[in-house]
Amino acid sequence: MASGFPLSVFRFSLDHKMGAMSVSSALCLAWVELTANGTWPPPTHSAAAAIQGHRTILLFGGNAFDPNNDLYALDTMTHTWTKRKLDKPPPKREGHSLTSLPDGRLLLFAGYSGKSPLNDLFLLSDDGWSAVNTTNAPPAARDGHSAVLAPDNVTLLVFGGFNGTMQLSDLWALDTRSFSWRELHPGGEAPPARCMHCAQPTSDGMLVFGGY
Repeated sequence: MASGFPLSVFRFSLDHKMGAMSVSSALCLAWVELTANGTWPPPTHSAAAAIQGHRTILLFGGNAFDPNNDLYALDTMTHTWTKRKLDKPPPKREGHSLTSLPDGRLLLFAGYSGKSPLNDLFLLSDDGWSAVNTTNAPPAARDGHSAVLAPDNVTLLVFGGFNGTMQLSDLWALDTRSFSWRELHPGGEAPPARCMHCAQPTSDGMLVFGGY
């Protein structure tokens, strides 16, 4: 491929074959490369993706040699890509986060513009994109951070990232009802500063893995 970036969609399935507790005997693990129709996104890295509803994956931004602000949707039932053209999209970026809210809206936070890190916040709803004005001091501008919705389905947890000079290890909470920020200082030994890691919500918080 001329671009040098791989462009494929894969699905990982857990096929429960037995009722046994042993993972090796109870699960049949398999990767499957999917074929898809429609308007594919270009080969891209450092994009962000999130689920909207029960069957759509939205992909925003990323870098295909330059940051972009394109929005693509993948229908996971029909395996069809579409490019969504909405008014007033967020500025171009990579290394941002995109998080689904329970009501179907999505929150886009921060990233790298190609010149400097960002700390802006945008909301994607049925009405399109809208910039969010927050209260209290926001986190420092960053990219390569993680963002997950806490178990209360209200609080967005943002951890780590890169501020253009160094990796970060701070933890922030955004109330998605009032859109107010606050920095958290949990007990215990904090993870070392990092960026480009992954995080997932758990029943009582979040799990962070890897990074740089």
